[in-house]
Amino acid sequence: MEKLLIMGINTRGLVNSSLTLPYKTYSASYYCTFDFKLPYKEKHILKQKEGTSCGFIEKNYNPGKLLELSKDFIEEVDGIVLSSGISCNDFKGIFKKHKRKIIGNQKTEHVEDKYKFYKK
Repeated sequence: MEKLLIMGINTRGLVNSSLTLPYKTYSASYYCTFDFKLPYKEKHILKQKEGTSCGFIEKNYNPGKLLELSKDFIEEVDGIVLSSGISCNDFKGIFKKHKRKIIGNQKTEHVEDKYKFYKK
C-alpha cells in the first residue's frame, strides 16, 4: 500500500477522497474542521474551537510552517499532493529533495493568484 501525504491550508476534501483509495493517507494542514475524517496520521497547526476565532490567515499562515509540521511524514511517504496554500516553490532547503514526490502540476505560480489569473 502506498503512503500519500496531502498538504495545504485545508486538506479535508482531498483526505476524504483519498480514504476511498488504497492509500495510507497522511495529512499536514493549517487547520482542521469538526467534520475532518481522520486519516492514518495527521497534524495541523490550528484546531477549530466553537465560537472562537483563530485569527487572520493572511497574518498567521506560512507554507514553511506547514513543511516543518510535515517533517516526520515527508520522509516516509511515497507521494505528496499539494492543496491550496503551498506549492513546489516552497520546497526549499532540507525539503528540496522531496519535490520529486509531488504528484500533479509543478508549475502553478501563474494561476495561484486568482485575481491576476482572471485579469490575464
